[in-house]
Amino acid sequence: MPDDIRSTQGGAPADWGAAFAALPLERPDRDAWPDIAPRLRVRARPQWPVRLAIAAALVLVLIVPLRLLGPMPAVAPNVVATTATATTPADPLVALQSESAQLERLLDVARDDRVSSGAAAEVAVDLDRQLARIDAALARSDLPRDRQLTLWQARVDTLRESVGFESTRRWLVAQGERYDGALVRVD
Repeated sequence: MPDDIRSTQGGAPADWGAAFAALPLERPDRDAWPDIAPRLRVRARPQWPVRLAIAAALVLVLIVPLRLLGPMPAVAPNVVATTATATTPADPLVALQSESAQLERLLDVARDDRVSSGAAAEVAVDLDRQLARIDAALARSDLPRDRQLTLWQARVDTLRESVGFESTRRWLVAQGERYDGALVRVD
């Protein structure tokens, strides 16, 4: 008893050649595109709005984080050297604390957990743990000054790493890619 109980018109083909011959043609006898193409109205879109939007987005990406770091004084080019030394705090510990605060504000802007993959979240958590260990060490009140400088420098370095990582991750998402922490990829 055959498995197929549907009625077939003309029966099953006798061999593979007959089965392939019974299939419909891949394309119609005549191409319809020459008849359809003249009826379509093709409007060429101007490219300048897209380019303008991309330029505006790039300006925002570059300017907004700089504005969050604080006001930037307008300085004449010939006074840059004297201004740089005048605005730099004399105490290196104060300079590190100031840079740390700026990097934390930038990290708050750059971090977006909505675009996180498992590997990226793991790296971000690891960097946060390093910061927590440094902060716990800095919380001690009996630290000598050289140890404080070392810990603040480590904190600034870790924050720089974290800001760089988050910025790279956002850039990858903007490019339609994602952070993949795999060491080896086999395609």
